[in-house]
Amino acid sequence: MAGLARADGQARLGGTVAQLIGFGSDDSMLTAAVSIGDLDTASTVLANVPGAGTTLDGIEGNLNAATDLRSATMYQGGGPTAVVAWLGYRAPSFPEVPNMDRAASGADRFATFLDGVYDSRRDSPPDRVTVIAHSYGSTLVASALQLTEHRIDDVVAYGSPGFLRGIEVASLNVDEVHATEARADGTAFWGRFFAGPTRTDPRDVSGVQVFSSEAGQGTRAVTTHDMAPDQSGGAVGYLSPDSTTMGSIARIAVGGKP
Repeated sequence: MAGLARADGQARLGGTVAQLIGFGSDDSMLTAAVSIGDLDTASTVLANVPGAGTTLDGIEGNLNAATDLRSATMYQGGGPTAVVAWLGYRAPSFPEVPNMDRAASGADRFATFLDGVYDSRRDSPPDRVTVIAHSYGSTLVASALQLTEHRIDDVVAYGSPGFLRGIEVASLNVDEVHATEARADGTAFWGRFFAGPTRTDPRDVSGVQVFSSEAGQGTRAVTTHDMAPDQSGGAVGYLSPDSTTMGSIARIAVGGKP
């Protein structure tokens, strides 16, 4: 709750629309979904699903990442944009990452949320909807996209500990599937290793479009598994403002190539 309060205060100071679009609990853990940008009118919609160890106390970092991603997407021509930080499930502790229990529970919840975005905007649907998923969030999302009624444009898995083995692109209710993993991200590999034969690296799934998280022209290589680490330490996360991954996701969100 303290994290939500701090985030609300920051949004108000910055003049950015911040909407609390979901609040509840999952297995005694508080959950929430917050949109940066007006989800009711945005032409470009992104939803970001975090991974292991995420709680509402740490939502401020997720919302900072959402704010930066919204700016990057609008810079790429996304028009009115909303980025949802979806913390709508009880994320696993790190020892729980090898099993699917939290992903299965969260998949039902996320599929309901995603279909709700379309159902609430039947008269004026968004032009594009992209789901991005960090770490264990990608395991959840791959399962969720087998349950949704409405088809989305893109999904991006970054730093993934693996999709459930047997999932194919054709089984997901999405037009294009993308994946990336930084060379410096050792955590994702170990997530797949300890999960054993139950998981598949999404980069190895036929039809998935793989892009780089290494340094590019004017962008920095991702140096950690984290989504958006504190910049004071010099680490570059997948959604740090100047990371290669951030720019690639923004381009994907507007229908371009990474």
